[in-house]
Amino acid sequence: MHTLVVMPALFEAENVKDVVPRAKRAAPGADVMVVVDRRDDGSTCDAAKEAGARVACGMAQRLGALLRYGIARGLEEGYDVI
Repeated sequence: MHTLVVMPALFEAENVKDVVPRAKRAAPGADVMVVVDRRDDGSTCDAAKEAGARVACGMAQRLGALLRYGIARGLEEGYDVI
């Protein structure tokens, strides 16, 4: 199964460095996408990229919109599990 883990984030640079590798270990073979709120200063995007995640920066504000974006991308790209 082709799996995508969607993680919304805002000012989470320090946490993303730890959480992305943990998510990859918990779901071997899954892709991790960090969707970053546009109010972020860019540090979360940089940290997520360094941690090996796919990153969508500058997305809509608010948790629901970030999750909807990640889920929509997963569906468009043919993931079986999101």
